[in-house]
Amino acid sequence: MGIFSFLQNLFGGGSSKVDVDVERAFMKIDRLLNDEAAQNNTYIYLPDEVRENFFSLLHKGETPDEVPGASGAFGRAYTNPIPVNGVLGELNYLNLLRIAGTNEKVYFHRICSLQNRIDVFELVNQSGTFYDALYFDMYYMGKSMKVPAGYAFAETVMEVRGITQTAANFPADLYQEIEQEARLRYGLPIADKDAMRIDVGRAQAIIPEERKKFFARLTDHWNPREKLNINMSRNLFQK
Repeated sequence: MGIFSFLQNLFGGGSSKVDVDVERAFMKIDRLLNDEAAQNNTYIYLPDEVRENFFSLLHKGETPDEVPGASGAFGRAYTNPIPVNGVLGELNYLNLLRIAGTNEKVYFHRICSLQNRIDVFELVNQSGTFYDALYFDMYYMGKSMKVPAGYAFAETVMEVRGITQTAANFPADLYQEIEQEARLRYGLPIADKDAMRIDVGRAQAIIPEERKKFFARLTDHWNPREKLNINMSRNLFQK
């Protein structure tokens, strides 16, 4: 179901006023989901201190597909994060991702941040048989048009499939958490209903070991001369 059909069902449909309201809501949400300029305009609503800090870290100029001087696998190394435009850019990029070959959607949450700059997102598929973790640098004015190995892009985003906070029991209850964040970001709970059909048991059976592998790779490759600052919930690695 697309956004327009979703909103028609939500508002009931059946009158010209409702149709106008639905169309206006659709256009606003569609811009926030798919238009980088509309996403960037939301920066002005940040609290003053948060906005000033964000702009102090922001890279000026055009957004590259890869950050300058990157090393390691694109999106899978903290030294080669995916450049995107803020929190909405992270959501937009991840909502566009499909698993190459199967065209499966991915569902996600932010597992941690590194050096107060790089965000790490954990991804699973609906069947619970797929796991990945991707790194993002959100301090750009646009998003990369490159995808990590094993992925492809959908043409547009219609619904939301993850959150930019940490889900304590990921992916259990993810649909409700997506609805909550979608209301905050877009004004309506435009969550992908397939998030309710994730095989939680199968996903949670593989996540603990995959998290340990992720953390081991991160610490093994970190420059020993640089202090590692990880902002995360440690119990995520103790399940």
